[in-house]
Amino acid sequence: YWLQSGTQVQVCTITASNVIISCVYLSEIGIPGPINIDIDAPFDESFRIVFEMINFDVSTFGLVVIDDLQFTGLLCHEVTTPPSTTINPLLIKKLFSLKPYPNVLIDYIPTLNCDFNRKCPQWESDGHWLVGMVPTDKDSFTLPSSIKDKVSVAILNKSMATLQSRKVPCASKAMIFVAYFRTEKAELMVCIEKKCVNSKHEHSVDRKKPFFIRLIAKSTGPGLVIVRKIETAGNWCPLLSLSQYACETISCTFSQSFCGYKTETNSRANVLFTSDSKGITANINKGPGLAVLWSPQFKLSRPVELQIKIYQSTFGSQTFLCGDDFSSLYDCQPILGPKIELPTTEEIILPLDQDAQNFTIVAVHDKFVEFGAAKFTILKIDLLDENRKSLC
Repeated sequence: YWLQSGTQVQVCTITASNVIISCVYLSEIGIPGPINIDIDAPFDESFRIVFEMINFDVSTFGLVVIDDLQFTGLLCHEVTTPPSTTINPLLIKKLFSLKPYPNVLIDYIPTLNCDFNRKCPQWESDGHWLVGMVPTDKDSFTLPSSIKDKVSVAILNKSMATLQSRKVPCASKAMIFVAYFRTEKAELMVCIEKKCVNSKHEHSVDRKKPFFIRLIAKSTGPGLVIVRKIETAGNWCPLLSLSQYACETISCTFSQSFCGYKTETNSRANVLFTSDSKGITANINKGPGLAVLWSPQFKLSRPVELQIKIYQSTFGSQTFLCGDDFSSLYDCQPILGPKIELPTTEEIILPLDQDAQNFTIVAVHDKFVEFGAAKFTILKIDLLDENRKSLC
């Protein structure tokens, strides 16, 4: 507040019947405030607060300026309710304006450092994390002052939620810190491979081989885990870009190695690929047959092309590039065949969609009776960019 010199103002509590309970004077000495005034209120009668100018310098004029008023205390019609600690999923989603966790595909993020005010593509959700804003109304949900702005939230009920990092090539005398909040029945663990530690402690990391880090939230009942940010210190090798990881995962010269690819028999596939110094081979020589090669998991930040070097021996035999869950060969792209006049080795280039996370190569020979045994050998798979230059 502010008073013109010579102006006197009093603040009074007055009952509905205009009985004054108490008054306090505003003085020039207290300018500009703020000042606190204890109000004597009647016990069982409504009241009002009155500001009254009771004197001023008649040679000039009287002036009072009130800038800000705040009332603290409990009125008789107000009921005190402690901040909610009950984990009501619908209420939490509303309070935090929660939305699905965005698994964003940005090719290169060099560090694990993550501030949820920005996107964190190097940390991928298993589908059980959400993102939202900490409510500004502190009475609705009590949180430490460090937990503010945008956060990632796991709402749990005897369940788990996982955030997994991109592949980390190596680390030495490295530390990871997680700023988080948890309710009583929840906890947050930091896991490297199969070793997990409680996130209340600092975590030193020394590893020469590539690894993933998982943040696992779990609870023994209704619970909540809120992660504000993830920070690192020490010596961390830069994270692989999505393109580098795809290269490392997809590209392979198959010589005595499957390079992470897998083959198995099931209700559809009755022949296995085998590995030798020339490549990986499927021999369909006992009747009609089908062999499947499954790629490892990967992620792409842009469309790429596969270059497949393959040997095929027999007319009527065919190879296809399919998705992981193809229902029929009509869903697949043909690689080579069925018109194989002579045994041939070809390098075939096929597009791989940006949304793809795995693929299968299917070798099929249903013309065994007509044309005899067939041999399929995959010698090499490479990854090309949009200009057909090797990404690796």
